[in-house]
Amino acid sequence: MKLASIILSCTILIQSFNFDISDIQKISNLMEHLDCHFEDGDTIDDFIAIHYSGDENAPKTEHEKHQELPFKHQHLDAHFQLVFIVSANEFFGYYQESFLVNTKFTYKEPSTSLVINKFFQPPRV
Repeated sequence: MKLASIILSCTILIQSFNFDISDIQKISNLMEHLDCHFEDGDTIDDFIAIHYSGDENAPKTEHEKHQELPFKHQHLDAHFQLVFIVSANEFFGYYQESFLVNTKFTYKEPSTSLVINKFFQPPRV
């Protein structure tokens, strides 16, 4: 049971990253392209900034292998959308105030039993 819950949790985690099967197949392209950047002297931070950040200042180099990199289809996906609800708190109309009539209310026990009354008595000294 514990193994099944771990497998299910990992599956849900992986699916929440929005991976496709094609992304998994493109991991080898990612490794090859990363090696090319390492040979040019780039770091992994530079690689991510160039290919996966939406930074306008990052150097843009068009290369045909850039389209074959995984995880580029929705890396800036809008999972966190903000919703604004605009409502007017102005209520127009005529309201009458209602007053509750103060009535005297006393509690009357619906039924009494001598057995219960004798059982639940305070202790006697």
